[in-house]
Amino acid sequence: NELQSVIQQMRQTAVTLSLLKGDAKNHILHVLSGLLDRRTADIRTANSKAMEAAAAGGMSEAMQDRLLLTEERIHGMAVSAEKLTELPDPAGRILADWTRPNGLHILRKSVPFGVVAMIYESRPNVTVDAASLCLKSGNACVLRGGKEAHYTNSILTDIIQQALTECGIAANAVFSIL
Repeated sequence: NELQSVIQQMRQTAVTLSLLKGDAKNHILHVLSGLLDRRTADIRTANSKAMEAAAAGGMSEAMQDRLLLTEERIHGMAVSAEKLTELPDPAGRILADWTRPNGLHILRKSVPFGVVAMIYESRPNVTVDAASLCLKSGNACVLRGGKEAHYTNSILTDIIQQALTECGIAANAVFSIL
């Protein structure tokens, strides 16, 4: 199974992500946000291929609107990634802390899952949203968007992986099955 193979390859990267401090995860999101804004033209070019294929395939106008990435929508993805940096680091939060009558001290703490797999429809903005949320929480992720968004998801995944690489993290922390 392709997904199973990908997840096995991502395990070590997931461990690396789980050990990152909040500042390091925020840095990845800052870099990603900047790359999305700087590579808007590349994203629009890939998205136009997706839009041409969607129109030729008879996709409804409502579905084409979901697939379309305008400059404003791309900038919105960048802003969303940036806004995540304002949230506290979810990993390592103490959720509960108590001592049992026998003296045993129990601590419940939030930790990353490891590898998260997401399947979603042809909304390419979800590619960035899902990856950003996983990275913020210290998780690697496997993404499977709708086939109509193949071209757009491919460039978005490349940009996410570029951000990871620029921050010294293995690109396979985010993997897209296209």
